[in-house]
Amino acid sequence: MAKKELSIFVDESGDFGPFDVHTPYYLVTMVFHDQAKSIEPQVLQLEQAMKEFNYTRHAIHTGPLIRKENEYYTWDVAERRAIFNKLFHFMRHCDITYHTFVFNKKEFGNPVEQAGRMAKEISAFLRDHADFFGEFERIVVYYDNGQTELNRILSTVFHVLYGNIEFRQVLPAKYRLFQVADLLCTLELVALKLKEHRLSKSERLFFENNEVLKKVYLRPAMKKKQ
Repeated sequence: MAKKELSIFVDESGDFGPFDVHTPYYLVTMVFHDQAKSIEPQVLQLEQAMKEFNYTRHAIHTGPLIRKENEYYTWDVAERRAIFNKLFHFMRHCDITYHTFVFNKKEFGNPVEQAGRMAKEISAFLRDHADFFGEFERIVVYYDNGQTELNRILSTVFHVLYGNIEFRQVLPAKYRLFQVADLLCTLELVALKLKEHRLSKSERLFFENNEVLKKVYLRPAMKKKQ
């Protein structure tokens, strides 16, 4: 009989640099998927939708998608919103949960303090949800190793608490749930900016208005929160 396995897809927004008024937060999002709960139909539906957009070989990066950056520079807002909505629809129909850790960099005097707080909060969350994590015989953490500091924190915290842990470096284009982690991390940051009345011009254009943002995107996404 196959071991019960939990996949955890991790993405972040921000960095370990000093506080900056334009990027005051560092966010870490974890998406949890019980491998016994198949998402194959949802994946196939999303892949078909991406074929229709001729967008099958690339990861969907939601930050650049909103800001009209990188590969999306020539795309108009309707095209970019359509791609975003396909990934959002996929996320809503997958049997997953997530959690986002939010760190205000203004509270830290240096990166060492930030790393210590992050390790403490992530460890506390894992302990508080020990019953959930204890259901699984194997836990696999997927991260793209984008930031060395976060990689070190994750490895240390998980290995201290669980002996059945495995880490895999992920290629974003190959894992739609990693792209979902990016999506949810982006939405959590947008929610913070909305609360603080500092949405950018590109964000206001992309989400049309505050009510659409809250009703169509933020509220449905938060229902997945653990």
